Amino acid sequence: MTKESILESIENIKQTHRLNLKYIDFCIKGLPLKERPIALHHTECSVHQWINGEEVALIKGLQDDILREITLLHEQWHEEYAKIYAIHYPEGKKKGLLGKLFKKKKELTPMELEKAKAYYNDLQNTSALLIKKLDSLIRRVNANNFG
Repeated sequence: MTKESILESIENIKQTHRLNLKYIDFCIKGLPLKERPIALHHTECSVHQWINGEEVALIKGLQDDILREITLLHEQWHEEYAKIYAIHYPEGKKKGLLGKLFKKKKELTPMELEKAKAYYNDLQNTSALLIKKLDSLIRRVNANNFG
């Protein structure tokens, strides 16, 4: 793993979170979209796998504090997303291919829509903090010589 591959991974994480936010915003607005699954639990997410993977092991000793903050923000992000998901899919996460095929997004009541929007605002704030921490990690990785 090189410094460049680590930096590229961090940029990909930032881009994925931005795309996820747009997707969630469009879902709340009721726009018809192809299903783009977002992990409900942080441990199912590629970001969690990256943080606990080989690439990050190269920088862990240098960046433990910021990686801990990123991990906590990432967990919080998924908790907030799960609240929005539960409003749209109250029957819960269905397992397997058939569950995915027959899962229906429900029509939201005005109260549910307001609740989803409030959760989305929380999600946006958490995303902004997460991206800010990822930018800090980029600066730190750039400042260090390794790989």
